[in-house]
Amino acid sequence: PPSPPKASGGGGGRVQLASVRTEAEAASEWKRLSSRYAGALNGVGMQIVKADLGEKGVFYRVQGGGLDEIGARSVCEQLKSQNVGCVVVKP
Repeated sequence: PPSPPKASGGGGGRVQLASVRTEAEAASEWKRLSSRYAGALNGVGMQIVKADLGEKGVFYRVQGGGLDEIGARSVCEQLKSQNVGCVVVKP
């Protein structure tokens, strides 16, 4: 039989929900999304990842972490069904 999914909280999987220009914007966007989509993001921890894209500039990626791959896929499916952009970020 297949092994059960790992409990969320210990995995290295993440979901990316947005990419914005400032760290403050990233924190604000997480607050908005986690409030509006509390069902899908319940128990998911915020991570802000700085990405320097050279000529395009610096972006701050709004990510939710602490998921295993199955949990990350599930969160993205729930969000996509509500027209929220979501990408699974592999550990």
